[in-house]
Amino acid sequence: MKQTMETNHTVNFTSYHEACELLSYCVDDGVFTLMFRNECNDDVVIDIPLHEDFLDAILSYRKAYKDHITKRLEE
Repeated sequence: MKQTMETNHTVNFTSYHEACELLSYCVDDGVFTLMFRNECNDDVVIDIPLHEDFLDAILSYRKAYKDHITKRLEE
């Protein structure tokens, strides 16, 4: 999962995190927040705006995740 860091209106996709343990998630004020522990045992917080512009990305992630879990359960 890539974490977006925004500085001076510039977006960097320089961090990659493998989500290993879900800590929590919530929706508040139009933002979906996901907290998880990564492969380095660091706590990571990802904020995703709830906006129709992000719908395709979220649905694509949902499908890929469902396919991944289904494959692992079939093994």
